[in-house]
Amino acid sequence: FCPREKETLGGQPAGMMDVYSRLILNSKQSVCLTSPFGVSAPLADALTGSNIDVPKLLLMEPVSASWARTTLNQIQPRSEIVVAEGSHFLDSKLMLSEQGCAYKSESLPKGLNKHVFYVHAKLMIVDALTDHPVVLIGSANFSVNSVTKNDENMLILRDKALADICLTEYVNMHQHLMLRKKTVDNFIALNGGNLAVTLFEDGARLLKKEAGASSRALTKTERNQVTPVDFSLCEDGSWLNRWLLAGTPENTVFRIFQDV
Repeated sequence: FCPREKETLGGQPAGMMDVYSRLILNSKQSVCLTSPFGVSAPLADALTGSNIDVPKLLLMEPVSASWARTTLNQIQPRSEIVVAEGSHFLDSKLMLSEQGCAYKSESLPKGLNKHVFYVHAKLMIVDALTDHPVVLIGSANFSVNSVTKNDENMLILRDKALADICLTEYVNMHQHLMLRKKTVDNFIALNGGNLAVTLFEDGARLLKKEAGASSRALTKTERNQVTPVDFSLCEDGSWLNRWLLAGTPENTVFRIFQDV
């Protein structure tokens, strides 16, 4: 579609942002959304105004812009909305316990892109595992600027096989980044919250927060003093508890599949 102002049809809002919002508000089974650079205000309103019993997953870049943090703070108190922000294991020997050191430290492709590190896909899947799924996929961000200022495309497809394929890839990426973000957050918390992960053009670095100054690289002594995250595998079935306990992020994901 070409850039255009908000449209009406029969006296009702009919612009693309209205289409996106209505799909979320009318969802019955699930919503899976990529929003690389932050959730726009209209979609944040739709997410928080929709049925709290419908699980909703968000996949996005690490949030830095103040407006994006504002809308993220608006939706995060909702227990049925699970946000996965881009993250990775910076240094497995530093961050993970001895049992986790088998993980190779992950890096980002150097020079691939200065602005996007983890998520750039534009995808929304509504009511994926029902008889009437809706898949939106294309080049357009789910934002006001995208539909009013840019030349973009967005396909709205109703196909069960396509929804299954897209959901599989989406949940795979969501869980991949959820694990890494949780691990990095736990590592920072274990070390007094005075560490920071900062993105640079050549990847992410672990830095020491300095009061009243910019963050700096850890010294060798500081690296030797950090407390790693226990990353050992659970040897009994207790790891299932969080997937079955109502209100946890894992249970929200589980509920998408439980009636299939």
